[in-house]
Parts: sequence; structure tokens; C-alpha cells
Amino acid sequence: MTAAALTALSLMSLLSLGYLSQDWTSPNQVEQPNHPRPHIIFIMTDDQGFNDIGYHNRDIHTPTLDKLAAEGVKLENYYIQPICTPSRSQFITGRYQIHTGLQHSIIRSQQPSCLPFDLRTLPQRLQEAGYATHMVGKWHLGFYKRDCLPTRRGFHTYFGSLTGSVDYYTYKSCDGPGICGYDLHEGERVAWGQGGRYSTHLYAQRVRKILAAHDPSSQPLFIFLSFQAVHTPLQSPKEYVYPYRQMGNVFRRKYAGMVSAVDEAVRNVTYALRKYGYYKNSVIIFSTDNGGQPLFGGSNWPLRGRKGTYWEGGVRGIGFVHSPLLRRRKRVSKALVHITDWYPTLVGLAGGNVSRMDGLDGYDMWETISSGKESPRLEILHNIDPLYNAARHGSLKNGYGIWNTAVQAAVRVGDWKLLTGNPGYGDWIPPQMLGNFPESWWNLERHMEAKKSLWLFNVADDPYERYDLAERRPDVVKQLLARLAFYNRTAVPVRYPAEDPRADPRRNGGAWVPWEGDDENWEAFYLRKRKVKKQKRKFCKMNSQIDTNSETPTGSQTPSPGIPTGSETPTRSQIDTGCQTHTSSQIDTGSQTVTPSGTPIGSQISQTAFGLTLGLALGLTLKHPALILATKHSGKSSKRSQSDTHVRLSEGFCLLQIEFAVVMQAHELLKQMRIPELSEVRDYFRGLSTNTLLGMGAFTAVTAYWFATRPKALKAPCDLRMQSVELPGGEFARRGAALNGGPLLSHFYEDAKTIYEWFPRGLRESKNGPCLGSRKPKQPYEWLSYSEVIERAENLGSAFLHKGHSKDGDPYIGIFSQNRPEWTISELACYTYSLISVPLYDTLGTEAMSYILDKTCISTVVCDVPEKAKLLLDCVSGRQHSVKNLILIENFDADLVTRAQHYGIDIISLRDAEIYGQATSTLKRRILEFAFRRKENEMKSGIMRRDSVWDKIIFKKVQASIGGQVRMMLTGAAPISASVLTFLRAALGCHFYEGYGQTECTAGSTTTLPGDWTAGHVGAPLPCNDIKLVDVTEMNYYAAKGEGEVCVRGPNVFKGYLKEPEKTKEALDENGWVHTGDIGRWLPNGTLKIVDRKKHIFKLAQGEYIAPEKIENIYIRSEAVAQAFVHGDSLQACLVAIIVPDPDFLPGWAKKRGLAGSYEELCKNKEVKKAILEDIVKLGKESGLKSFEQVKDIALHTEMFSIQNGLLTPTLKAKRTDLRSCFRKQIDELYSNIKM
Repeated sequence: MTAAALTALSLMSLLSLGYLSQDWTSPNQVEQPNHPRPHIIFIMTDDQGFNDIGYHNRDIHTPTLDKLAAEGVKLENYYIQPICTPSRSQFITGRYQIHTGLQHSIIRSQQPSCLPFDLRTLPQRLQEAGYATHMVGKWHLGFYKRDCLPTRRGFHTYFGSLTGSVDYYTYKSCDGPGICGYDLHEGERVAWGQGGRYSTHLYAQRVRKILAAHDPSSQPLFIFLSFQAVHTPLQSPKEYVYPYRQMGNVFRRKYAGMVSAVDEAVRNVTYALRKYGYYKNSVIIFSTDNGGQPLFGGSNWPLRGRKGTYWEGGVRGIGFVHSPLLRRRKRVSKALVHITDWYPTLVGLAGGNVSRMDGLDGYDMWETISSGKESPRLEILHNIDPLYNAARHGSLKNGYGIWNTAVQAAVRVGDWKLLTGNPGYGDWIPPQMLGNFPESWWNLERHMEAKKSLWLFNVADDPYERYDLAERRPDVVKQLLARLAFYNRTAVPVRYPAEDPRADPRRNGGAWVPWEGDDENWEAFYLRKRKVKKQKRKFCKMNSQIDTNSETPTGSQTPSPGIPTGSETPTRSQIDTGCQTHTSSQIDTGSQTVTPSGTPIGSQISQTAFGLTLGLALGLTLKHPALILATKHSGKSSKRSQSDTHVRLSEGFCLLQIEFAVVMQAHELLKQMRIPELSEVRDYFRGLSTNTLLGMGAFTAVTAYWFATRPKALKAPCDLRMQSVELPGGEFARRGAALNGGPLLSHFYEDAKTIYEWFPRGLRESKNGPCLGSRKPKQPYEWLSYSEVIERAENLGSAFLHKGHSKDGDPYIGIFSQNRPEWTISELACYTYSLISVPLYDTLGTEAMSYILDKTCISTVVCDVPEKAKLLLDCVSGRQHSVKNLILIENFDADLVTRAQHYGIDIISLRDAEIYGQATSTLKRRILEFAFRRKENEMKSGIMRRDSVWDKIIFKKVQASIGGQVRMMLTGAAPISASVLTFLRAALGCHFYEGYGQTECTAGSTTTLPGDWTAGHVGAPLPCNDIKLVDVTEMNYYAAKGEGEVCVRGPNVFKGYLKEPEKTKEALDENGWVHTGDIGRWLPNGTLKIVDRKKHIFKLAQGEYIAPEKIENIYIRSEAVAQAFVHGDSLQACLVAIIVPDPDFLPGWAKKRGLAGSYEELCKNKEVKKAILEDIVKLGKESGLKSFEQVKDIALHTEMFSIQNGLLTPTLKAKRTDLRSCFRKQIDELYSNIKM
């Protein structure tokens, strides 16, 4: 303990005297490059959205930008600012807006404002490093004085416009009605006479001239090419718009043409770099300045928000670096990069040195970008706008007393992003959505949040900002609010002066030019005001519970933003886990450690001595939390803080004394316990007989073996007693508990986001193991490996392409086959080349097949056998059709080819394949039941296996019939009989899951979970969707009671039926919930049970609602009944039914009642009909059917409902409309004979 105290004493002494520091260099300091100073070309576009480049969206054609990005480093975690001026100012100065006074809005054309004159800009630093600096394009950083112009801020030459937006041909710029002027400048003069030339072409041509006139070997070059494109007005030469003529949105069409024009301009610039000898020693950087504006053609999809907002759609930018100097090229970087980082990065490349005294907010990112090293940036301050502080529901209280949430602000720390105030328009807008505004506006995914002024997102897990975690993670919220408070204390006053009428171009020769003389030193006035504010210790007109009087950073003590000083620096792990403990005083200081101005020297020495005393206490207590907490406050200067610390120290020593007493008592207790000596144990075993020792050894061995080999229950992914949780919002929707509060999943593995990607992943994970297997009856399986399946799919897909199929033209491929490997290969071939598979079934009949063929205009169909090919030819005979190609899996004859050619169809062969078969085996009932009960008991304990004694003796043949190696099975026939499912799980010994869903939900919506082997439910919601139950009042199902119609919403829900808008509207509501028509009930453990159907409900004349399927399911329990069709009518007061007696059971059942005859004779016997009616009514009464739910009369029918006669669907569900039509005559007769 003495050594520990001395160690702590020495450590605290060094810390107090300032001899220790985390890093001897500032975070912004850069080293000299080891290569010649490169030529730097920085290209910036205006208002280009995240979705407006080819490698993010194939609908946008940018081959040059795509190629440059693909051969360089794509920055996919790159942030900019939401509007023009802030992004440009941060790029030029390397500082956040709060450190330049440009926190609010943009610099308007008539405002007397520009970049602060006391800041050295990026081009000025590059000039000092020996660079020739040139700027071409949009400035938008103020021009009210000549000292504001680009040529006075570091550029040797300038050619472009000074305002925010000009006409692309006339260069006319307006800042209000009638306040318009010419805005194209050469250096500090107006460049008259350039009208009629498209600005994007003009700017690219000027850059080429600069490159041609300069000697690349004599002096390094920096060019800032700042396109106005694709900012409004939407203007583009027609040749660029024409390729997008299919776009329905006119704004989007023009916008896309402007993007393509920029792409061509960049191509011309890069060509000039190669032609004139710059390329091999050049660095090309591409960046947007803010998010796109969907109202004028831009798209940030799938990000949330738009230009002018602090959602990801407003601040997540397109960026990449292309250079032969990159050490690691052709990759995607997820490193956190901000637009302020270009300042120190480029100065470092140029051989300059950025010291901490510059107060930069950016970091040198070259090693991160070039070599793939970890980003030094941990956080980004998006902005704090104190003038935009009117969020309706914001307050200091909502900000936990740390921050006024009425103020618009946003910050990202690690993976967490916090927004306060009004962040701006927050909807998700797909491309071209606003093409026919305002009609399509109502189809948007609107997101209205009432009474909100604070949001928290984990943008790494939820980049689309769909799941606000502010209420779930208040610990993280408080930490990020403290960061905002910290940054706010370093802010300078906002510069947003009133407009000056002297700026009007009509007073200045018709052009936008500087209007204030150099002798009017407005900047000096601003600096005087700033000095006064410093003396008053006020940095911003904001209400916040922060004592700035005692902690005002001054001079060199201002900490570098982004890296908080002192011991309160949050690490990445602290922010991510939210495990850091803060006291109120820690949060109030905003994690800033400074020495207040005016503190006497003697007081500082007292603080040092006080720190030494606390260091000794820390060494004595080491890990005692009370004393550690006390030492955190050793740096306070006031007497009150020292007194508080002494109190805490005294409390800590009291706790230490208590702890010491407890330890001593435990020691005494151990001394009283007598532990046998080794000799005593040896003597005890010597006294035992040999048989006893052998028995003990055997028992020990058996016990050890049992513990080592005993079956273990599968660990469930969540608490099986609560498998789903209710979502907030009052809609009674539920989400699977396996998500543990996280967002819905659209994919499970990053490298398997599509069905096509599943197969390459399977290839890698299985190391090219078996993929598809088939066998003949009583024969072993024959397997195709993953590589064989993928190769065959690619070859077949290539044949599809050769036949004219493509994603954009003729994408549909018909598959008319049984379940076999070739079916899966054909489907994978479609996925490989972004085609769409359309399954066809012979059970559908020719009419249904003809409907599908006509609806999708299929030209190629894959068939398995010639019989199906003949059936397909029957469908197209005698009428116009779209089928051109038939691909047959099995062999065919010449007659079939001749017949197909008669209809204009070519037949192509495919390799033969085996037909899948299945063998079964029967077991003696009594032995089977005994074995089943034993396996069932194991399943109740969560154990599922196939290596028990019962598996080896009883169930081995059953398991062998399906290959013997099946580890998992899934049934989608929900709800399956609970007894059947339990037996299958026991007999097959594999993980047998029950799923529920429908085609509209990409098959699955729920599934039972691993470890839950109980039956009678369909499990919890899948991680990719939510489920809610809605009221079905006519059937007395209410969501508040946990019952109602099952509705599903999530990324797996379909977008609609092909060319069927009315049906789509019926299935999908305005909030994206698909209504399944099934009635569900939430069980106590959070699983869903399907109990009824809603879709086939009708009303009787007296107003009672009837669910016929429920009644039919009860009636078919009768031994005499095989099928039942219950019918009702709104004009009738009762029900009737068509009954198909069971041909196997009816004779025996009738014989017990004294009735005899053949099956047909019995069906015509009125006594038999009467007996069946009495039996089903009796069953209905026992099952709780009400009197109006019982049929009054029945008709017996001898032919079973089947797929072949068109009365059942391929999934064996009744076609009620067809049944009603088929039996209309019998139904009418039944009603005519009923007397109510």
C-alpha cells in the first residue's frame, strides 16, 4: 500500500506541474510529406444530393466521376454543411461556423459581410508554401469590400460569380424583386461580354487554359473549381437532358442533365491534367457543398431530409479522392471526415505546418485517406445557430438543464448524432416523387413528430435516422448536450448584418460589385464589439445553465474544438457504451478544463499542493470509488469547491474504515474454519475397501462423462416468456424482442443484402460445399456444389440476356416446373442479372396462365417436361401472345419443336436432372407413441436432438427418409396443427420452425424462435418487420384486448401489385401497413396465434356478420364430412352449406345408423342428409357457434373440391367466388325450401 501511495503521489505531482501530456504535438499538426508537392485540384458542386451520382444511383449517368471514384478512395462517411456559405467558409478557413461568426444562414448579396479578415485562408497558406493558386466558379463568401474578394483572400487569379446563384447563360443574379445585376468577374473586374455561354462549360474551359499556360515542373498548382451546377435555376443544354427523357419528373430530368454536364466538364479537366503533365503528381478531390433539394430535382434517398436541414440528407455529402499518390486505392473509406479537414490535409500535402495556435477545427486526414489508417476525428459539430432559437417545444428543462433545446443545433460524437431545436424538413423522399406536385405529395413517407425538440440517433446502425433513441438513452443525450455546451462557450458572436441598399446593382453600373470603400473599417468595429463581449464574459445570447464567468477560455487556453482538454475527454468507447458517470458539476462545465483569468498565483500553488494531498489519498485507497470521485474535482479554484472536496474526502475515509472492518471480520471467520490437512485425507481413503474405492471411481467417471456429454438446451435469442414487445405510439403494434430494442433489419449480413448475394456468401462460408441436392426414390442424394450452381445460373442468365432480356427492357422470365434444382438455378439466373422470375403452375389452368402471360408480357419460359410445354402451347394457340422462347429441362421430340415453331416459339434444351422424390416409413403405433412422449418431454426442456436412444431405435428410418442429415426445417403453412408440428419435431429431431406470412410480405412475417419448441403459435415478429393488430368490430375482435386483424409493416413489405393500383390501395394503407385478412391474438409470451380469417366475411339480412371459414373448419370435424362450403347472403337471414361427404368414412358411418348403399346412393338419401345436418349442427353447438352461425339446410355433393376442377387454389384454399357460381342452382333451391 505504501508503494501504491508513493506511485500515486509521484503521478499527481507530475500532473499538477504540467510535465505529463497525452501528446506532445497538437492534433492538427502535420509532418512534412516525403514526396514532391503535388498539384491539387479541388472540385466542388452545388446542391448535388447523396443519390445524384452514378455509383449511388444507376439512373444518373456520371461515368467520369464513377471511374475517378472507383480508382481512388470513396469517402462514404463524409460530412458537409446543409447550405452554401457555411460549407465554403469551413473549407476555406478550416473552422466551424461558430468560430467565424457565420452560424446563421448564408451571406446574401446585399449584406455587408464576408470571411473575417483576421483569418488566414487555405489558399493563403498554400501561397506561403509556394503554390500558384487559382479559383474558378462560385464564391458566395461575401464581396461588400474589395478585401473580401477571392484575389484578396489568397487566390492569384479568379474567374466566376460572387453571389449564390446566377443564370447559367446570362449570368444575371437577383436578390429580390427588381434587385438584379450581372455577376461574372475576372479578377476584381466585371467580365462583361460572356453571355450565352453555359457556365459549366465556361468554367471547365478556363481551368484547361490555366493548366495549358502553367509549367507543372516549375511550381505546384492549386485550383479550386467551384461549379454553380446543379443549383437552381435548372438549366442545361438539350443534349444532356435527352438521355433522361423517360423520367416523369421534369425537374429531375433537367437536374440529371446538369449532373451529366458536370461529369463531362470533369472529364475535360482530367484530360487536360494528363495532356499537360500534371496527372502523375496530382491530387483530385471531389466534394458537394450540401444536400440536394428534392423540390427542384435533387435526391438524397434513402437519407432523411434535404438541403437546409441537419438530417443526414442535408449534411451527408458525396466525396472522393483520386490520385496516383494514394497508397491504397480502389476502396471505400468509412472513416469520419468533415469538410473542415481539407484545410490541414492540403496544407500538410503542400509541406506546410499547421500549429495549434491556428485554432483549426479540422484534422489532417491524408494518412486516413491514403493508407486507410483510423480517422483522428471522433466528432463533428454540425452547427449551433443561436438566432434560430424558436423551437416550439424546446426549453432548458427538456435539455436536462444542460442545454436549451429550443436552439437549432446538431452534433455527432462517435456513432451518436444529436439534434435540437428545429432541424428542418425531415421526410424521406424517393427520386422523382415530386414530379407532378402537389398530387404525389400525399404519397410521400411523411414523418410528423409533435412536441419534439430533441432527437438522438445511432447513425452507424441507423443511417436513415428512422429510430429516435433519445428517450431510451438519456445518458448519451446528456453527454452530447454537454458537448454542445462546450462548443458554445468557444463561439464568437453571430455576424448577420442588415442588408445595405448601396449594394443594389442599379447604383453600381448594373453589376454586383463591392460597394463599401476600403477606408470604412467595419471589421474594426466588429472586433471592438467582440472585445467588449469578451470582457463581459458572454459568448452567445443564449439561455443555458453554464457559469461562463468562471470558465471563459481566453488566449491560448481555448481548447481545440473536437478534442476537449483535461481529464474529461470522452473516449470513443465511453460515448458508444454510454457507461460514463457524470456529476452535475461535470456536465455544467461542458467537460472543459481551463484556468480562470484573474486567478492569483498563490491560489494556483495552493491548488497544486491540494492536488498532491489528494494524490496521497488516492494511493491509499486505490480503487475506492468515493475517493476517486473526490479527486476529479481537485482542480477547482474557489474555496467552496475545496471545501466540498474535503467533505468528499472525509466521507471516503469513513467508507474506507467500514470496508477495513468488514475485511477483518471475514479474516477472523476463515481462521475459525478448520480445513483438513492432506495427511488426514490420505488416511481416510486408506481405510476404505478396494470395492468401495472402485465404486466411487466408477461413479465419479460416469458423473463426469454425463456432465460433459449431457444434451444442452439451445440458447434462445430472447426471453421466451416475452418474445415480442409493444411499440410506442398507441397503435398496439409489436416488434420481435430478439431485436433488443434495435431497428428493423433489412438484411442480416452486410455481404448478403440481396438473394443473389446469398449464394456467393454460401460459397465462402461452406468452402464450396453442397448446395442443391436431389434423389430418386430409395436412392441417395446427388448434390451440386455452390460453384456449380452459380456457374450454371450465370450461363443460363447469359442466355436470357442473349435473348434480349434486361433489367430495363423485358425483365420477366417464366418458370413452369416442379420443385427441382433447375428451378432454383433458373431463379438464381434471374437474380444474377436483375431479372424477375414469374412462377407458373399447371394447377392454375390455362385461363390463369394466359392471364399471367399477358399481364407480364413474358417472352421466355423455362419448362421441366414436354407435357407442360404442350400445355403452354395450348394457352397461346389461336391468339396473340408474347412468348418467343421455351427452355426445356428434359428431353423433347421433333414434333414438339415443329408445333412450337408454328406459333413462332423457339425451343432450347437444358441438361437433364433427376426428379426429387421422397420415401416414408411407418412405425407401430404403441411404440411410436411411447418414443414420441419421451422426445416431447425433452423438447419441453428446450432440447432438440436426433442422437437419443429413441432416434436410433424408432425414428432413424423416418429421419433417413429425408436424407438423415437435415438440421433445420421451416413450415409456412401457418397455422399448422399443434399436434402435427410437435410430432414432426420429435420424429425428425431437427430444428423445426413455424413461420407465418404471405407473398406481399416477401413470404415471412413471424417465425418461432430457437429454443421454443411449443406449438400452437406462429412465433414473434421477424427482425425486418413490425406487426400490429387492428380492430375488427364486426367480429368482436379489439386490438386493446390483444386481438384483431394482423397488419405488417417493414422493408420486407411489397410496394404494390403489378399494374393494379386499386388492389394495391386495398392491401396497403397510407402508413405502409399491409392488411393480411388474418385474425391474430397475442399470447402472454409475446407470440402470435392465428385464430380466424376476416377477408371472407359477409353480413346477413338481420345485420349479423359471418366468418364462414371458421364454421367450415368446425363442420369438417364430422367423420362423415370431407369438405364444406358455407354460404350466406345479405338478402337472406340464415346460412346454407354444400357438403362433400367423405367417401372412405361415409359407408361405415351410415351403417352405424342403419343406412346402407353405395357412396352415390347414400349421397342421394334424404336420411343421410338429415343425419349429417344433425351431426354438424351438434358439433357447431359444442364449439360455441351462435344460432345464426349454424346452417339451416345442406346439399350433398359427390365430387371433391380440387385444383383440377378450379374450386381450390394451389395452396388448397377455397375459391369462394367460383364455388358460389358453381353451386348457385343448389343454393337457390335450399333457400327456396327454408321457411323462417
